[in-house]
Amino acid sequence: MGVLLLNEIEWSDPPLVGPTDLSPELRKYVKKLVGGVPLAIEYIGRSRWIVDGYLSVFAYAPTALPHRTFHLVSFVVSQANACRYCYGSARSTLRIMGFSEATVSRIERDLQVAEVTERDSAMLQVLRALANANPMPTPEAVTRLAALGFSPPAIAEAIYSAGMTCLSNRLATCLALPPDDAFEKMAQNPIVKLFRPLVSWKMRKTAESNVAEIDGVPATPPDAAFGSVINGLGDSPAAAFLARIVSSCLADGTTIPRRAKLLMFAVVARALASGPVFREVHRLLVAENLAPDSIASIVDRLGGDELTPLEQKLIPFARDTARYQTPAMQERTRELSALVDDSELIEAVATAGLANAVVRIALLSP
Repeated sequence: MGVLLLNEIEWSDPPLVGPTDLSPELRKYVKKLVGGVPLAIEYIGRSRWIVDGYLSVFAYAPTALPHRTFHLVSFVVSQANACRYCYGSARSTLRIMGFSEATVSRIERDLQVAEVTERDSAMLQVLRALANANPMPTPEAVTRLAALGFSPPAIAEAIYSAGMTCLSNRLATCLALPPDDAFEKMAQNPIVKLFRPLVSWKMRKTAESNVAEIDGVPATPPDAAFGSVINGLGDSPAAAFLARIVSSCLADGTTIPRRAKLLMFAVVARALASGPVFREVHRLLVAENLAPDSIASIVDRLGGDELTPLEQKLIPFARDTARYQTPAMQERTRELSALVDDSELIEAVATAGLANAVVRIALLSP
């Protein structure tokens, strides 16, 4: 996938789902996390875990990586994934943080510019490759970042930002969410420009309070779902954020059954050649009473007689989310939307997004 400028991205219209009435409780929860209600939440806010997944970068304040670098990662990944919605929002976030329009434009065209340090540029190049996954970076890429002086917690937060941005990118792209014009215009507002340091400070303090709340959460047991991936984030608070999202996604009572979601994880892991994640999903699927010998066959053939009708629909779709071109992915999602209801569609896209995030974050797995 080539790197596109914001106005070069093809974007479907209308969106594949309509806005929904958010409960007062959820609206209050989102405002507490990020200080307001992003437009995307009006469309996807039907499940708490999906909201947490989408906001996982916005609601997080890095503790080891510089704040501006953390959000540069999200910006570069959204551009690499050609997500019109997230790219525009990330661009506006950089403006609110104090980057000039000229600086943002230079970064869009070339990561090796005076406003980005050589170290940061090297990191952003790795994370752009992680987003594209063509091919996936190797663990040696992490070693090279450490050699440049990035600490393990800083690398963990950078890869967390990249992975979880891939989740939000897929939610916004697959569903063709309309650009958040109000937020993009806010960054250009003369009043916001005047009070930019205060607005930026408020955004950061809100995120820091979220990290403070989750500080001290016990480490994820190694035998928990994707425990090795989560624990690969080390002592970073990002580990607890990811653990909460994974646990909620795979909990009973969600719109899509747990086994169907695990099968989606399996095909994404296979598509991106992630042996560690595939082996973990294999273990979890055996626990769901799927015959061990049938799992690889189902994943390789993208179907099987053992599957439910819903699983038959979701597995090929999940495979397509591993690497995609935006117009084709939106059309593919439109095809799926004719086969499932809106709640299933949103959760299917979110699950595929989380699978993509987990596989990318697994680059840190021991």
